[in-house]
Amino acid sequence: MESLIGDMSSKIVLSEKERAAHVLTETDLRASSTHSQFFLVARCDKLRLLEGEPWHYNNYLIVLHSPTVLHNVSKEDLNTVQIWVQVHRLPFLSKSRALACKVGEWIGEYIDVHEDSLHEGWGSFLRVRV
Repeated sequence: MESLIGDMSSKIVLSEKERAAHVLTETDLRASSTHSQFFLVARCDKLRLLEGEPWHYNNYLIVLHSPTVLHNVSKEDLNTVQIWVQVHRLPFLSKSRALACKVGEWIGEYIDVHEDSLHEGWGSFLRVRV
């Protein structure tokens, strides 16, 4: 039990800037049911978790899915995950939304581009979510 708590670093963290969403304790892991349950307090917490994907634990990918009402989750719902891809070695002043969309389509399904990465002073790469 103690090694499991140590492996999880005792926290589920949303990002470096945000505080811990929930600190895991031995009481949480010794719940009466076989699975520990965590509840999100608000819809914005759920959206922040889903937008912050991909999540991993102990080098294993955690796939999250938000089902609609009256929808049973199946294996097909858990076969994709959104990731951020960095595109390097782009010519100077070539970063644009159109280029990000094209690169995203080459990799998979284009979802979004990180707005700050479109600016030349931000870095030498473009961040695309696929």
